[in-house]
Amino acid sequence: MLPGFERFAALTVAPTKEALAAYFKCTTPPCEPPAPLLLETRPLVVVITGATAGLGLAFAKAFRELGHTVIGCGRREDRLAALRAEFGAPHTFFACDVCSEESVASFASALGNRDIDIVIANAGVGQRDLVPVWELATAAFVRPLEVNTAGTFYVTRHFGRILAEQAKRPGAPLKRLINMSSGLAHCTNHLQAGYIASKWAVEALSKATAQSIRAYGLTGRMICVPLAPGNIASELNVSPGARPIEGWGLAAANYILSLNAEHSGASLSLTSQGYYDAKYVKTWVIPDGMPLPPAVVEPQPPAELPDLQYD
Repeated sequence: MLPGFERFAALTVAPTKEALAAYFKCTTPPCEPPAPLLLETRPLVVVITGATAGLGLAFAKAFRELGHTVIGCGRREDRLAALRAEFGAPHTFFACDVCSEESVASFASALGNRDIDIVIANAGVGQRDLVPVWELATAAFVRPLEVNTAGTFYVTRHFGRILAEQAKRPGAPLKRLINMSSGLAHCTNHLQAGYIASKWAVEALSKATAQSIRAYGLTGRMICVPLAPGNIASELNVSPGARPIEGWGLAAANYILSLNAEHSGASLSLTSQGYYDAKYVKTWVIPDGMPLPPAVVEPQPPAELPDLQYD
């Protein structure tokens, strides 16, 4: 049973002043000692969704080049077969559609009890119809939510649980859950409402996940980060101003490997690596690097509990 479970369960059984205060403080003493970023005994194991093309494929090649083990997934069987032949053992690739929770659950289950150290929820779709919100077809609005938001949740639910359990093992490396966000999750755009809504939701989901990590005593053992990758040319991003993808994979992989416990829940991006224009970044509503709040505070303390104190 995860640390702190009884405390949170008490809120639903008997919503006392003490239970409410504990719930909103949302912290449990962390496991000790903090986890190392890397291991000398073995390579890290990196799970990547959407690994058959674009950023996911660049990630897969970069982590392989850095000596780590890649477990990828995708929907296109011909590309999966080509990757299995190209990468060989110990790397493996599975068929998985992140829109289906059953598919994600099967993917996670197929890995058995093997170590997993980094999970990159990368699979996603864009929005091709660039129109004002009131002209956007319902299907075009819902599709990014199904893939980008719900898909990230399914990965968090099934792989985040594995990371959380393995994070408690003595000597385990820092477990990293990386949810691919977007520059458009930091700002707004009147022509891409569906895509923006889906990626803003990924930011919120990632921060809530980081708060769960903190609440259950896994600070220093596991992190969750929303990561905006940059304006990178891919199947998803065909804008004329997109930067070439060559070299991006290694920059992004090394950045992820550098993340530590202090980064958990922060809205991160590859801005410092030059993958976003400085003028664009100045328009962001969510600033680059915005950290997780130090505590969870309810919007309005209940009138019957006027003396609640918060850290």
